[in-house]
Amino acid sequence: MAPVVESRKLVCTRSRGPLPPSGVCFLLASSLWLLTSGFWLLTSAFCLRAAGWRYQLMEVKPHVFVWVPEDIHDQQSDPDYDRSGTAGFIITDEGVVVVNTTNNPFHAREILYEIRARTDQSVKFVINTDARPDHFLGNEVFADLGATLVSTAEAQASYLDSAMRAIHPTLPTKTFQGEWTLAVGGREIRLNTVNAAPSPGTAVVYIPDAKVLYLGNLYENGMIPRLDSTAFKAWIEFLRQVEGWDVDVYVPGHGPPADKREFSEFRRFLEFLSSRPDAHPPEPAPHPKARPS
Repeated sequence: MAPVVESRKLVCTRSRGPLPPSGVCFLLASSLWLLTSGFWLLTSAFCLRAAGWRYQLMEVKPHVFVWVPEDIHDQQSDPDYDRSGTAGFIITDEGVVVVNTTNNPFHAREILYEIRARTDQSVKFVINTDARPDHFLGNEVFADLGATLVSTAEAQASYLDSAMRAIHPTLPTKTFQGEWTLAVGGREIRLNTVNAAPSPGTAVVYIPDAKVLYLGNLYENGMIPRLDSTAFKAWIEFLRQVEGWDVDVYVPGHGPPADKREFSEFRRFLEFLSSRPDAHPPEPAPHPKARPS
């Protein structure tokens, strides 16, 4: 015989008298806690979304990455160098090679975070394509890890030697002239000095098996470059030569990586600038296509 369950009706009654002081305090505290929690949840969600827009990491070829920052003025950087440059890294079986370290240690740590998310190999080399502060002011992050910092001898001589706000400019520990080839984990990485560059001691970084070329300040994708001189002829001629190289991906000093068509557009833009009486744009201006959609 099944057991009999007695059904009872629950009756809720409301007190007709006022709440005691302890009850009022409890309600007020609970309401304040809920409002505060909601505020922090909304703020955290906004910050996470904003952080997601700060940069993109693109694997342009297997184990070859390009770090592309959003085109903003960084408040945590030195005011004179508050626009971060494009950077990248190459992962091999025997270590990681980083190309440029952006304009401050905070962004360099973002790059390091992305490296650590993909490999536990140590960072063996950091290559600075030039002495532009927006390409090397994150060097200290990788120097602390024991990485060898590399640049041309001319670029090293041009580096800043004075401390800036919360940043310690860290100079390369190894220099080269002309051409130099790194062999890391069976991967060949060629460095070539370019005398026709807009700043002294610029080098390009070429990865033959991946057909990727890091160009530093020789190339700006979707932005007007800073022009330190009007020596356009040699610069344009070098870019024309590079168009004939066996390259699929051109990595600029600022902006996203590009194909050969976009790279050729930049060379033609320089030809246009060189034809103007005054070929000195006052400030590099962002192009809409360089912004995240």
